[in-house]
Amino acid sequence: MVTMQGSIQGLFARLWPAVFYIFVMYFAATVTGTAYAAISVSVDRATISQDESFYLEFSSDSNVDDDPDFSPLNKDFHIVNQSNSSSMRIINGRVSRESTWSLMLMAKRAGNLVIPSIRFGSDKSPQKRITIKKSVKSNGEKGTSALYIEAETNTKNLYVQSQLLYTVRIYSAINLMKLALPEPNISAGEAIIEKFDTDASYEKRIKGRRYKIFEKRYAIFPQKSGTLVIDGTQFTAQYVDNRRALRTKVLNTDPINISVKPKPALPALKNKPWLPAEKIQIKEEWPDDPPQFSVGTPVTRTLTIVAGGLTSAQLPQLQTDMPKTMKLYPDKPSLQDNKSTEGIIGIRQEKTAFIPTREGEFRLEAIEIPWWNTREDRLETAVVPARTVLVRPAPAMEPAAGSGIAELGQAPTPQSTSSTTAPSADAGWWRWLAIGSTLGWIMTIVLLWYRKPAPVVETRASIPPAAGFKVNHTAMRELDKACRANDALAAKNALLSLGKSLFPDNPPTSLGELAKLSDGSDGGGGEVAQQIRLLNQSIYSEESGSWQSEALLAAIKRFKPSMQPNQGGQEKNVILPLHISVNNGNRA
Repeated sequence: MVTMQGSIQGLFARLWPAVFYIFVMYFAATVTGTAYAAISVSVDRATISQDESFYLEFSSDSNVDDDPDFSPLNKDFHIVNQSNSSSMRIINGRVSRESTWSLMLMAKRAGNLVIPSIRFGSDKSPQKRITIKKSVKSNGEKGTSALYIEAETNTKNLYVQSQLLYTVRIYSAINLMKLALPEPNISAGEAIIEKFDTDASYEKRIKGRRYKIFEKRYAIFPQKSGTLVIDGTQFTAQYVDNRRALRTKVLNTDPINISVKPKPALPALKNKPWLPAEKIQIKEEWPDDPPQFSVGTPVTRTLTIVAGGLTSAQLPQLQTDMPKTMKLYPDKPSLQDNKSTEGIIGIRQEKTAFIPTREGEFRLEAIEIPWWNTREDRLETAVVPARTVLVRPAPAMEPAAGSGIAELGQAPTPQSTSSTTAPSADAGWWRWLAIGSTLGWIMTIVLLWYRKPAPVVETRASIPPAAGFKVNHTAMRELDKACRANDALAAKNALLSLGKSLFPDNPPTSLGELAKLSDGSDGGGGEVAQQIRLLNQSIYSEESGSWQSEALLAAIKRFKPSMQPNQGGQEKNVILPLHISVNNGNRA
């Protein structure tokens, strides 16, 4: 028996590269017919004139099918220049790739134009609409000086704490040695200034002369009503003239006065957060729609507010009072500011775990956020509608079946969702190639089996496949300590830390999630899941169930992750078993 098993393992050790190649080919054949790369399209600024160049960028975070065909752009645009780049990042063991194609374009005409869909082999980008303004005849210094500067705002009249866009442009028909602009200064009034992450650069022809334009943008938020004064910007330029002499020139912009209006005195805004924005939306998400509640089982609600023209720091808290029959466990809110060509978009996301303590029907009240529409100059309200939820009794606990548990470290295999996607005709030859390759390798394996038997290799026949996870031994010691002290909350925290190491791809955030992940992954009757649910119920339910600390600890200790031999018969990736005694980290 040992000789036969060694022969099989030796044959597999020599042929595993071929088997791996078969799986790769089959995967490629399957994916090619159904998966497409996601390609995004963006332009470098919102306002574009017919006589200005602008940058158009295509980007993808996955491999595209082929090189792009930019010829459809020639209908409405001149392609001045183009380049492409790619990058790869490895974060927490995950590899991400990004490819970017950047084109400098000039429009052939003014109007509402469409960036057509560009094909990357079988992949293609979405269309994008842009507005090209007619060329404006320049006067004064524009077009007569080789170097000048200008500053402008998108409005001269706005409400307190609303967004003001401030733009500084340097026009240069010569090569500059150094380019540095000071930050804008507020000499009257109070304001918060947010600089955009990237600067824009493009070309424009003015009075027959070609200029390189450097553009810096800022979002300014006045903090009190009255007059806001933005001082003139001073720019010092260095360049080499026709005689190859170093020259210095100082350029200045005029100061800009802004009228800041106070918050409207409306009853609906009294004692409410003041939110002057271009647009505000609130989105509510649950794990299931509609959400399913049962006593003692946590359900997480996610609320997200997105505001155009406000920073995330200006957005209010979204959660409201809930029925007393619900215990709430909110996470720390997530704040994010996205800076685009049209200004700042503030995003605030809040996640809260709801744990019902009593069954029945309960009402979750509506969430209403009044805000001032700065585009329409009127009051509006963003609403999350009220909903009635039904809380069912706690799920019945089934007795554990089976004597042993295989491995807690392997997450349960998710049930695949039934779906049918017709593969494209272009991918058919991939499937036939994969099938042919598979048959060829099977014939090779059969010939090698009969003609050249593998030598007997003595290995440890009792070693099963490795579990493939790393155990958090600190969490195991904390769990042992909590169980011996009969401390339910400490046991919960230790279990969640242990669960993050056992299920790194889907780390549980609650005992309910950990119980679902471990249920059925032990190859037995779900003993660990049962003990976790008993602990969860004893903590959160008004009808506190009894949890058995010794039973929970014993169930965890019966899990035995294993070791896997390599091709040379030597053990590698040895993982410390869970069935050791965790007292002082010594083996039992």
